[in-house]
Amino acid sequence: VAAYADRRKFMIDALASIKGIECDAPDGAFYLMPRFPDTELDSVGIANALLERADIAAVPGIAFGRPGDKSVRFTIATAMADLEKAAERLAKVAPTL
Repeated sequence: VAAYADRRKFMIDALASIKGIECDAPDGAFYLMPRFPDTELDSVGIANALLERADIAAVPGIAFGRPGDKSVRFTIATAMADLEKAAERLAKVAPTL
């Protein structure tokens, strides 16, 4: 539980520092649903761009009944080193979406 809390805090803090991303902190989930409010892309387009440009796999928000909200969902149930790499990649890609 502590490891997941650490991962969640790390990613929430990392996402908060990236221009073009908003993300609420979940109470206890092992996934996050960041929003990309500044992009013209829909959630499918965002997920595709993240995969192609940043090697980050994400599920479009529309799969969770969130059409048009420009969100994607990805897990934080992975090694901290992988989350650190993902945060670096997101920081480079998010402002260009």
